[in-house]
Amino acid sequence: MAFEVLTGLLGGLGLFLFGMSLISEGLQKLAAQKTRDIISRITDNRFLGVLVGISLTLLTQSSGAVSILLVGLVNASLVNLDQALGIILGAGVGSTFTVQLFAFDLANFAWWMIAAGAALNIFWQSRYNQISQVSLGFGLIFLSLGRMSSVAVPLKECPGFLEFLVQLTEAPLLITLISIALASVIHSAATIALAMSLVESGFLPLPAAFYVIYGANIGTTLTAVVSSFGSKQEAKQVAFSNLFFKVLGVFLVSPFTKHFVSFMSKLTSDPSRLLANAHTVFNMIVLLGFLPFAGQFASLVRRLIPGDGETDTVPRFLDTQLLDTPELALHQAKKEVWHMAEIINVYMFSNVMMALRHGAPRALADLEQKESIIDDSYRAVVKYLAGLSEHTLTPEQSGKQVSLLYVCNDLEHIGDIMSSLVEISSKIKKHSLELSDAGWHEIESMLGRVETRFRQAVGAFKDDDGEQAVDVIRHHPDILRAEKDLRYSHFLRVVSENTRSLETSAIHLDITDNLLRIDTHTVSIAQSVIGII
Repeated sequence: MAFEVLTGLLGGLGLFLFGMSLISEGLQKLAAQKTRDIISRITDNRFLGVLVGISLTLLTQSSGAVSILLVGLVNASLVNLDQALGIILGAGVGSTFTVQLFAFDLANFAWWMIAAGAALNIFWQSRYNQISQVSLGFGLIFLSLGRMSSVAVPLKECPGFLEFLVQLTEAPLLITLISIALASVIHSAATIALAMSLVESGFLPLPAAFYVIYGANIGTTLTAVVSSFGSKQEAKQVAFSNLFFKVLGVFLVSPFTKHFVSFMSKLTSDPSRLLANAHTVFNMIVLLGFLPFAGQFASLVRRLIPGDGETDTVPRFLDTQLLDTPELALHQAKKEVWHMAEIINVYMFSNVMMALRHGAPRALADLEQKESIIDDSYRAVVKYLAGLSEHTLTPEQSGKQVSLLYVCNDLEHIGDIMSSLVEISSKIKKHSLELSDAGWHEIESMLGRVETRFRQAVGAFKDDDGEQAVDVIRHHPDILRAEKDLRYSHFLRVVSENTRSLETSAIHLDITDNLLRIDTHTVSIAQSVIGII
């Protein structure tokens, strides 16, 4: 009998977790753009942060997932600790909506949900794939809840098991620890759902179930804590803040559990609804108790987990913890690619003429250093986007993924070209060569035009501005014409027996050819913006 009950409970739990996975994945795909919009609206306003936390939890169906997401966002310098605290508190409240839904007796509708999801998947997969996932997920969850509630009934005839439950009820700390372990390994909602089923079956007294709720709220924070190891200190501060909130909340509420149970029992006689309400009230207490003091709490966490003065690393914005949310991962990958473009725009273009014409050691060293950063960023982005391929992407997300790879590749090539210009500078210095003043003036003029067009193309990439990208493409023939004019002008100086022009002819043509190559990659970036890849 024990084996059959254990098999039924584990099977029901497995169905529950699979259903949660389907719902989470389906909702994230349905609301991918909305998720990105929510993240972009994060401010220092604590109350807005609470709403953001609630919204993100509804989209991901897991406060633990939101915590991991926040660790990644902080590690990617997209969110700071002060902004994250309100979101964490809101996520705790948001997680209770799912449990409230589980409290409804919808087991009789489970098969209808499964049938609807299967039909959508079979007949209209391309159009309603995400909706079918959500429908199947909810069907499996309600089926599993019904299964877990009924499977343990035979244990009522086992005196040894009943005695064990009595002893367990008298050990609230042990129940809390078991719940923490379960929630950290599986899912806090699954842990509470299991408690609901056991209470419904008459095997778990209400006071013991409340300690399951306490443990589940602590356990769901541990995954984010583990995921923060190896991240920046501020990311660790966010993860541990969530843990501190829940632990302090349990210390605040648990001494009054007897009164808590009595109060909640007056609101409803349905055990599942009672536990769902208790879960909601607990998180509301944590929210209302800590939100007014979020600033002081942030200062305390910074003292307990001080920063280590770490500097920016390459990459700056990529974090593998975000790969489970493809829309956010693509957003961060785009930020990293944009950062590569900024390095070229701000640092490399500004040093090219100083390196070429004057051989300035500092300019040369800076170009080589920045080219090395570009190479490192390129490898990191490619690896990151390749990792994203392991997740299920929508056609639009796959298109963004490929487009980012194209732009990243073009930027890496531009960095290499800049590096080749450094080699030309070394050749000029080694052989004591000097271009004519007219030749330098022409090169500087073309460089300025190429730089302006590069800035325009990466601006179009950043803002998804198709009109600006088309303008870059349309005027590429002007640069081709300019390069031909420069060659013609140079050859005129050569045939007129300009000695300097004759001696530096190959170098002059190498420089203009490299500038033309940069513009070709600039056009490729613009083409990626409008989908020509």
